[in-house]
Parts: sequence; structure tokens; C-alpha cells
Amino acid sequence: LTKIARKEMPYWEKQGINFRLASPGIEIKDGMLYISNSVPCTSVHYTTDGSEPTAESPRWEEPLDCQAQVVKARLFYLGKESLTSTFVNND
Repeated sequence: LTKIARKEMPYWEKQGINFRLASPGIEIKDGMLYISNSVPCTSVHYTTDGSEPTAESPRWEEPLDCQAQVVKARLFYLGKESLTSTFVNND
């Protein structure tokens, strides 16, 4: 997947070929927020107030303390963005 993200996706973008980014996974475990990302080279941005993530939203880098009821996350890369993933904490 790294080769695809680093070589193929930039080529596709230059050629005008449409492609989709996979959505990130979200989990809150023991009060810690974890976001998984299967696409290298992308940036993951998230919100904890229920709003849609943008490129200006906080960037996910490592697990962090989180007591939010709703977390949303989205990948950004080469001017594209994934669909939004939503986690609703029912605890």
C-alpha cells in the first residue's frame, strides 16, 4: 500500500484519474482516542464536537485522552478527502 500511496496516487492525480481514499477507523478505549489509517502519506483530521472534519481540524498523530460523545475523522491527501468516519460513544 505504501508504493501505491507514494507513487501511484500522485501519478493518478497528475493524470486526472479519480481514486478514493479509505476512511479511517475510530475507537475510544479506556478514555483514549485511537484512529487507524491504512493509507500511508495521508493526514488524518478529526473533530470531537460532531462537526465535519476539515483540513484545518486538529491532526491526528497519537492516542489522546478523549471523553467526547461523538468523534469524526477524515483522511486528506493530494487534494482529495475520504468519507467521514463517525464514532458515537454509548458508554
